[in-house]
Amino acid sequence: TRRLYALANRLGIRVPGRHGEGMHIWLNVPNEAQLIQFLAAKGWAVQSGTPFNPGKQPAVRITISNLSLEDCQTLADDIAATLAAGGETIY
Repeated sequence: TRRLYALANRLGIRVPGRHGEGMHIWLNVPNEAQLIQFLAAKGWAVQSGTPFNPGKQPAVRITISNLSLEDCQTLADDIAATLAAGGETIY
């Protein structure tokens, strides 16, 4: 739970109540493929939300169970960098 809140706080998103088992966080994004590719280039593996959420808003599923609190901060910074870049090529 600490990792969930650390990542959510760093991203500036609110976590209402409890989210499932606390092993994953769902993040709605404007461009799922761009975020996945950028994070892969940075060494992160996140999963597309499409298989779990067809026809809905683009999202990624991030497994946080094996992240340290420091990893959560670094991941949040990398996510913020790609979201700030919009549609630009950033890698």
